[in-house]
Amino acid sequence: MTASPETTSPASVTATPAATAAPNSPRQAGMSALARVVLVLALLLALAAAAAAGVAWRQVYLLQKQVAKQVADVGLQSRDTGTLARLASEQSREASAKVALLDARVVQLDAQRAQVESVLQGLSRAKDDNLLVDVDSVVQMGLQQTQLTGSVQPLLAALVSSEKRLEHATQPRLVALQLAMAQDIEQLRKTSVSDVAMLATRIDNVLRQIDSLPLQSDMVPLPTASGKAHVAKRLPADAPWWQQWWGSVSDTALGLVRVRSIASRDAALLPPDQGFLVRENLKLRLLNARMALMSRQSDLARGDVEQVLQQLQGQFQADSPLVESARKQLQEVHSNIHSAELPQIRGTLEALSAANAAASVAGN
Repeated sequence: MTASPETTSPASVTATPAATAAPNSPRQAGMSALARVVLVLALLLALAAAAAAGVAWRQVYLLQKQVAKQVADVGLQSRDTGTLARLASEQSREASAKVALLDARVVQLDAQRAQVESVLQGLSRAKDDNLLVDVDSVVQMGLQQTQLTGSVQPLLAALVSSEKRLEHATQPRLVALQLAMAQDIEQLRKTSVSDVAMLATRIDNVLRQIDSLPLQSDMVPLPTASGKAHVAKRLPADAPWWQQWWGSVSDTALGLVRVRSIASRDAALLPPDQGFLVRENLKLRLLNARMALMSRQSDLARGDVEQVLQQLQGQFQADSPLVESARKQLQEVHSNIHSAELPQIRGTLEALSAANAAASVAGN
């Protein structure tokens, strides 16, 4: 029987690999070196991969840690944001409540301001109404005084004072009144009207002097001690006695006879009782002139004054100082009597009526 390979002896088996391995030993040696190099490289690669994996794991770990920290921070920020949102909501509610309170106060202040404006307007309107009443009364009083006295000064003073008061007024409806007053004031200043009060005073002064005026028929008084004083004044103090004696004799002689020129023989021969009637007639004419002045009858007043001047010239002593003073006063009265009528202030009166009507309409 043929023996199987399994029954081969060990010696033969051992000898065969050795016999077969002997011729291939350099090739096997080269392969083992390459395997070692490959193994070293594989180990190096494995180490590098392990290091890279470690580094990557480390980075992933740090990244996870950072992400976790950021998430925690975001959570804290979200909680803070929620807290801030709650605070903002509470502050918004408080602000809304304050705004509502302020709105209520603003409405209340508006109502109070409206009331104050209404009160101020009422006071201003009342002030203007009182100003109109005062101006009207002042103008009417000045007009009455002008009509009584015949002088434009009271009316002019009333208009000037009223215009100054109107300058401080704030109502536009008073501007027309102020302009009308300015025009009337300018007209009054250009008007030439007799000052009746002054003329009446001059006539009264002459009336009081009538009884003391010397008539041409009055007896000439004899010289008294005043003549001696006149001589003493004329002669020097150290004059000789005969000059003083002659001066005294000459003054006495001149005093015994006095020569006067008399225009009317009847005036010189006027008896005492007729002199009284002449004085009374003169007084009546002066009173008539005064009444004519007060009643605005300039022609009659001027005629009476002219007649009184003629009587003073013809029946009284022209060289007397009293007569001369009376004549000067009457001539002044005669030259100041004007026939112009009192000016009318229709513009001011119409403006006053319009302003009063507007004030009554505004008050209603």
